[in-house]
Amino acid sequence: FAAHLRVDDFQFHSESEKQWAARRQFIIKHVAEYEAKNKIDHLLSLSMVWANHNWALIITIEDQKNFRCHIPISKQ
Repeated sequence: FAAHLRVDDFQFHSESEKQWAARRQFIIKHVAEYEAKNKIDHLLSLSMVWANHNWALIITIEDQKNFRCHIPISKQ
């Protein structure tokens, strides 16, 4: 990272530590490539996609009990 950039500055307030750990790992792994191209915004976008994808794969039953999904059934 350039001297003025700190990886932890990119954590969202709404991100859990588990989510941030996955995204942080991705950013650190790829930052040199994207920083050289001056495309940090692109890296941050990709990190969110990557973390969301991985988050969906590792969500546990314990985590799921806190989520509710309501899909309205349309009347035909």
